Amino acid sequence: MKRKAVIMLMLAAVLAFGGCGKSEEAPSGDEPKEETASEEKTSEESASGEASEEDVLAYITDTDENTVLVDARVADAYQGWALDGAEKGGHFENAVNISAQWLDCEYESNEKENKTREESIQKELDANAMTAEKSYIIYDTNGKDAAAVKGYLEKNGYKNISTFNAADLINSGSQTLVSYANYNMYMPAEIVKNIADHVVDGAELGDQAADIVKDAPIVLLDVSWGDETNNEETGSGYEDGHVPGTVHVNTDEYETPKVYVEEKDEDYRSEWRLIPDEELIALAEAKGVTKDSCVVIVGYEPMATTRMAIILKYLGCENVHVMSEGLVGWNAKGYEMQSGIIKPEKVSFGADKPQNPDLIDTIDEAEDKLANDSNFQLIDTRTIEEWNGEDSGYSYHDLMGRIDGTIHSESGIGYSSSMYYYRNPDKSMRSKEILEAMWKDQGIDTGKHMSFFCGSGWRAAEEAWDAMMIGYADVSLYSDGWIGWSNEGHPYIDKDGKTVHYDKEQNKVVPVE
Repeated sequence: MKRKAVIMLMLAAVLAFGGCGKSEEAPSGDEPKEETASEEKTSEESASGEASEEDVLAYITDTDENTVLVDARVADAYQGWALDGAEKGGHFENAVNISAQWLDCEYESNEKENKTREESIQKELDANAMTAEKSYIIYDTNGKDAAAVKGYLEKNGYKNISTFNAADLINSGSQTLVSYANYNMYMPAEIVKNIADHVVDGAELGDQAADIVKDAPIVLLDVSWGDETNNEETGSGYEDGHVPGTVHVNTDEYETPKVYVEEKDEDYRSEWRLIPDEELIALAEAKGVTKDSCVVIVGYEPMATTRMAIILKYLGCENVHVMSEGLVGWNAKGYEMQSGIIKPEKVSFGADKPQNPDLIDTIDEAEDKLANDSNFQLIDTRTIEEWNGEDSGYSYHDLMGRIDGTIHSESGIGYSSSMYYYRNPDKSMRSKEILEAMWKDQGIDTGKHMSFFCGSGWRAAEEAWDAMMIGYADVSLYSDGWIGWSNEGHPYIDKDGKTVHYDKEQNKVVPVE
């Protein structure tokens, strides 16, 4: 995951681009039912493929599993941001999110994951129990997203579909909208653009951006593997193009590779663990970040950006936000990039130790809590192959198995960078309802503490960020993950179900006596 070869593998992903109103039963009897004026209007709108406000309000309160209200806007609007003509953020009660952006945005699927755009969209349709036999109202606020989603569904055999422009209904304030508790932890490209324009050109902040920034100094960070140059071997490409105003952070700056297990063969002796706390603080200072800064983190890969976000939260910076969708949303809007290299001014962070130490668990803390704290859940987000002990997941790690007592909640399929089960097709976070249903099926109790881990902290960081964003406060990241646990000789279950551990003196895996 950390080496450029792996990052380039991700970037070489497979690209693919992939009415009537609510039906009523016919009245009984021989005589036709006389329609009222409002019923006539509804019938006319249904016939034209447009739903009425009355139809939408009925769907909002409808518990009929055969009718579905669909929000066709980007996930950010569904989750809580006021975008595209809406004066309030969030979605109507009982609505599900199928975004028009998924239909033609940049889409990637590694050859090991091997999922087409259509399969990724179908995953969301299935998760929302959407079938061709049901009736749908699809709404937007821009007059185009709903039609796009309707067209896609019709091509796939859906028939009972009407559309609705919800701008007036939302802006009237007469209807309560549902938002996620901490929706602004993910920030849409439009708001990032506004803040970037403010930093670079002095543009006025919009109301939503101003509410977040307040009077705090703003720091924009671009986080990705590689240095700030365009060097083919070592560079991130930041120099050639980045979100305007951003300062580059190489992921190797917060987890510099080190030799932790000298006894191992050369290919397997290195790990990428977080650098010590004092060095993390020094890194923040070098990038111009204080604990009182408003920090917006952008980058191609959400795993990298959310990992940086959790680090800053851990250190004590509370006003931290991650641009959702990686750069997919930014590119979908056609926003321009900036070239060159921005050098930050070093500052004092304002604290000499982490202010939120419970946000990141050490190996010893994870082991102790797993054994002694009934409220603690250690959640393994690796692939099923990693969990079963069939694959280590990493070219630089050779130990395979699982930690006894953990809960499996795989983030993806095929390889150790897959986030297929946690992301929509445009890399935005899947809905709260879908994630919670998935966690319940996996045996996770969201009423208890959730500590997420993977091989080395990347996948788990995004999942922990997702959990906090939708409103769970009792969340942490066990950052050193499987690699640190197994390399340090802690016991684990191998593919044969035996309890074993790595013995440094013998440089091999042996049974636990």
